[in-house]
Amino acid sequence: SNTEKSDDIQLAYEIEKAQITFNGAVAIEGWIYGTTANVPTVGTNFTCTITYVYANAIDGTYTATVPTNAGTYYVKAIAAGDNNLIGATSEPVAFVIEKATVNVPTYTEKYTYTGSEITAGIPTSDLYTVSGDKQTVVGNYQATLSLTDTANYKWSNTEKSDDIQLAYEIEK
Repeated sequence: SNTEKSDDIQLAYEIEKAQITFNGAVAIEGWIYGTTANVPTVGTNFTCTITYVYANAIDGTYTATVPTNAGTYYVKAIAAGDNNLIGATSEPVAFVIEKATVNVPTYTEKYTYTGSEITAGIPTSDLYTVSGDKQTVVGNYQATLSLTDTANYKWSNTEKSDDIQLAYEIEK
């Protein structure tokens, strides 16, 4: 019998890593200072671990710390690579943490002269200070309300963080 022997042929090949891509931009809605932070989302073409990083400028230093103060911020998604996938970083997306609103307190606007110091009945709060609310003579006066944290709070009536004046009168 005639037998032929064939040699085994070995072929070399390589499987390259696949590139992770994002299915659109990172989605995030801003929130109001002091409330629960919204969580960003983004889709990818592969199942992978995604970390979100934040900065206060588009070209700023990004960290995993979620911002808490009012202002404009940027978020990027980082998709982690592994033995089979090449990682990716998304483009930054802006979002805003709005200032929280402080209501202007209601108070009594007219007082009767008593011969001693009168304090206008402006409620106190940890959110603002009151000055000019103590007088001893008949007249028209203005008390000043100053927010204690102008970076994160604004007045409900002005949408600003500037001091506001509350008028009151001491009558005869």
